[in-house]
Amino acid sequence: MKQSDVYVDLDSNVISLASLDAEERKLVVRLRRQARLNADWDTFDNLCYKAVGDFYDSRGVSRAKSRHSVPFRIAQDLSGRLAAITMIKAAHKSHSPVYPR
Repeated sequence: MKQSDVYVDLDSNVISLASLDAEERKLVVRLRRQARLNADWDTFDNLCYKAVGDFYDSRGVSRAKSRHSVPFRIAQDLSGRLAAITMIKAAHKSHSPVYPR
């Protein structure tokens, strides 16, 4: 399997992209780009879950079914990564050293 045919999540699980059609692959590319460009966790969540829902709505796929799709699973993983980064940054800020004056 080529590297472009898989997505490795935060827990090192391999998610195959082989079953995705061309439009679903473009959706995954857009999700990954949004995560890279939009490091704000809340903003990314609003964008990515709407994008996946709208994509599958246009295909007549129910939201319940689309929540089990590969792009949705990738969106969840990207969201988790951004959440972790957000929490690390917040913890770092709250534990910054206080120097005497």
